Amino acid sequence: MEKKIAFITAAANGIGRATAEKFAECGCHVLMVDIADDPLRRLNECLKQKLASAEVFVCDVTRPDDVADLFAEISETYGKIDYAVNAVGGSVPGGEKPLGDLSFDEWQAELALNINSTFLCMSHEIRMMKAGGGGCIVNVSSIAGLGGSGSNAAYTAGKHAVVGLTKQAAIECGPFDIRVNAICPGAVRTPMLDVSFGGDPNFLTALAQTNVLERVADPREVAEPIYWLCSDTSSFMTGSIVTVDGGTTAIAVNAASNRK
Repeated sequence: MEKKIAFITAAANGIGRATAEKFAECGCHVLMVDIADDPLRRLNECLKQKLASAEVFVCDVTRPDDVADLFAEISETYGKIDYAVNAVGGSVPGGEKPLGDLSFDEWQAELALNINSTFLCMSHEIRMMKAGGGGCIVNVSSIAGLGGSGSNAAYTAGKHAVVGLTKQAAIECGPFDIRVNAICPGAVRTPMLDVSFGGDPNFLTALAQTNVLERVADPREVAEPIYWLCSDTSSFMTGSIVTVDGGTTAIAVNAASNRK
């Protein structure tokens, strides 16, 4: 049986890595994309040892020409993609500032990372899936795409844009048998999170208290529902925004009303 082709960005670490591992375990040929060369290749070696099928592509998906070259290569080699997971995102240095302190360059850099990367990849993914007769796309947003926070205005705007782009794409792509959904993780223990708190265990303890399960998720706990959204068991889902946050957004209204 011909292997399904899964295209996954930010595959070197965190949610992207866990997702690449999941798709590989489930028998897909995984096209793993990241700007970080060494960890991406180490992951590829790990997958080869497990007899999984994967290939590495080093690319900055915020750069239009680089993304165009990437998809030209994929199209020539494989001719199609069946699944796409757009997982690039995060904060850039200085991008976490509140609006009054945020420079335009910082704003632009944050949006390039969190929404431009998704748009650039989706534009090519959709074209390939239309030509191939259909497919599934999952965009990784965040609970920051569902509401605001104390700062990080550009990140919040970018993740909201991912949610909006997902819904619009679902409307446009439905007639072509392309399903488009988004996932909104809460607190997940990723290398990016580790850097943000500098190894302070008190930070993790406090972060765990923001959800009803009182813990921080493992990236695999986000990869599993991403895979499910691409599988036939979710075949009537498109334009859906799936929250994987341990109940953080379930208590958000009550938490705000009880604030002293």
